[in-house]
Amino acid sequence: MKTGTFFGTLFFAVGLCACSGDDLTPEIGKVEYDQMRYIAVQIGAPQDAVSRAFNNGAENESYINRLDFFFYDAVGNPTSTPLSMTDNDIRTSGSFVSPDPKPSGSNVTRIYASVVPVALTQGQNLPSQVICVVNGVESGVNEIKSLPLDELIDIRRTYFSNQTSFVMTNSVYYGRDIVTGQANQRLCATHINSNTQLFGTKEDAKKAISESATNAVVDIYVERVAAKIGLTLDKNDISDYELHTKDGAEVKLKFVPEYWAMNATAKSTYLTKRYGVETADGNTTTINKLPSFEQINGALTAGGFMNWNDEPNHRSYWGTSPSYFANNYPDVSDDVNDLVEPSNADAFESKYYSYSELATRSTQGIASQAIATATGSFAAGYTGIQIGYEGQVTNGYIYTRETTVAKARINDVNNSNPAAAVASAVIVGKYSVDGSTTENGTFYIDRNASDKGVYYGSAASAAATLAARQTIVYDDAAGKNPSGAEVFTLKHPEADVRAKAQTKLVGRLVTLQITSLPAGRHLYYYTLNADGTGQYVEITSENLVEVNTQMLSVGYMDKFAQGLAFFSIPIRHLNWNDDFYVKKKWTEEVQQDGETVTVERESKTGTYDWASMTTGSVGVVRNHEYNLHINSITGLGTALRDPDQPIVPAKEEANQFIAARLNILAWNLANTWSVDL
Repeated sequence: MKTGTFFGTLFFAVGLCACSGDDLTPEIGKVEYDQMRYIAVQIGAPQDAVSRAFNNGAENESYINRLDFFFYDAVGNPTSTPLSMTDNDIRTSGSFVSPDPKPSGSNVTRIYASVVPVALTQGQNLPSQVICVVNGVESGVNEIKSLPLDELIDIRRTYFSNQTSFVMTNSVYYGRDIVTGQANQRLCATHINSNTQLFGTKEDAKKAISESATNAVVDIYVERVAAKIGLTLDKNDISDYELHTKDGAEVKLKFVPEYWAMNATAKSTYLTKRYGVETADGNTTTINKLPSFEQINGALTAGGFMNWNDEPNHRSYWGTSPSYFANNYPDVSDDVNDLVEPSNADAFESKYYSYSELATRSTQGIASQAIATATGSFAAGYTGIQIGYEGQVTNGYIYTRETTVAKARINDVNNSNPAAAVASAVIVGKYSVDGSTTENGTFYIDRNASDKGVYYGSAASAAATLAARQTIVYDDAAGKNPSGAEVFTLKHPEADVRAKAQTKLVGRLVTLQITSLPAGRHLYYYTLNADGTGQYVEITSENLVEVNTQMLSVGYMDKFAQGLAFFSIPIRHLNWNDDFYVKKKWTEEVQQDGETVTVERESKTGTYDWASMTTGSVGVVRNHEYNLHINSITGLGTALRDPDQPIVPAKEEANQFIAARLNILAWNLANTWSVDL
């Protein structure tokens, strides 16, 4: 186990009564005259963890170049003057300390110590609580200066760094409020004891630090707003996918990964960690944004997430992101593509990348999924797996936004797509083909023809196979001569066709469609009259949608445009267990003590049983580190029919034959396990 830098403790000492929602209102003291007081601040070392290991991380992950302090009275209203300390102030006013050696399992090490001036104005309430924003952005800091504590929970940010360093805010968890004495209160600010921690001179505050005066120094524990994801993959562990052509010739598909990214992640993050539970009020369901410990604990422990709150280490291991209670996740990529009007651009809380976006780093969110460099800054944009990599690859880490989803959204397999609701690591690349020619690398697979599918190296050959099956469009009004492939285009059905068919299609599928009527040629299809009789009528632009809708019955093929495909691996959190896999069960007859007996066998299939998952089983939580090692890839990736198609995994395709081992750190080590997907 490693010593950990939990990002700290700004040694203040404040209790969080305004965030806790308790019934006891502390007495509020007034400032009698304008004055300057001082508090001793440290970023430092809480008690040891009992059952977890913590990881220091790289030095740049703890780097501080700006500190903003916001002071509040006992009931959470702003008081005193907010204080900003920038890079030069921080280094001249305080001192950075190398992480202290700690016993195995330590949660925090001391990072920084300083004296902070507190400007008090006559008539104001004395400061009783403090929030610290580390490495904030000027515009964002100004937005919260006048807000009371209870409004901070709604503040969102699209970023989690100020370009060079991580944004950090007070750790939020449930514990004892030292102002009121109540246990299990929501703690989001730090208590300041005006009698022992507001010093009259800077020298007295410095002395408190130098003498490590326990009750005189204010400890503020902070956590990074970002989560950290790492992935390793050895190209030698990627197996060829073998299948055959219609004529029986063997074809080998070789997958070459080009990029990996975090997909289906929230477009914004809360500035301070937030919890929430749904509350039923008659026929109306509302969201309680400030749940009591009993409410949130009941919701989490009911699913086995027993150790989600860690008061001794001043932190918790769960939170609700802006997408937590959303119910508008896409079922298929068309749900994203069909949103053509600008007003619908933010219809989904999560971001779904396309291959083109990853390749060009051209869209919102890519730059914020930064890779940390050894110098303490962030690399511009996104790197991912590079073409032509050798051996095992570790391209640093992706830092991404907290993304969690309520249990009800994951379990609702009949009305939604859980695979699109949860944050996932996606590996995107191209297949090369050995044993067949292709058109610009594009090929097709008919999954209905065999267990592994039948390979087609051209659109013409795929269309010819589907055309031989179609009995919808005819060259004659008698319905005797089915039309050939030349009148059709192999494509994904348009929105009006899908709407008429009342169906949703995963993005990879293409079928025969008529996109334009051939000049000088008459085509016919069978239609029913109002009285129930039927007849063949000529196909025109007016009935073309009806015809194309009927053509869906011909069947589909998977289109791998330029050989493009992806693998999607949902990120598992601390409450994951292998019971969330679908199990294959069977019976066998075996010999026991000379007798033949029937025994039951079972094994996990790699397919997810979304309906059985519990809160905390999947998700990406701030200040946690997730390390995913891909042991092998032996299956067929999910096709992308177009480089611009959003990557929306289908819920029925969880089993992609990826063997993976996942470690979770917070920057803390939780569990290590092996999985087969």
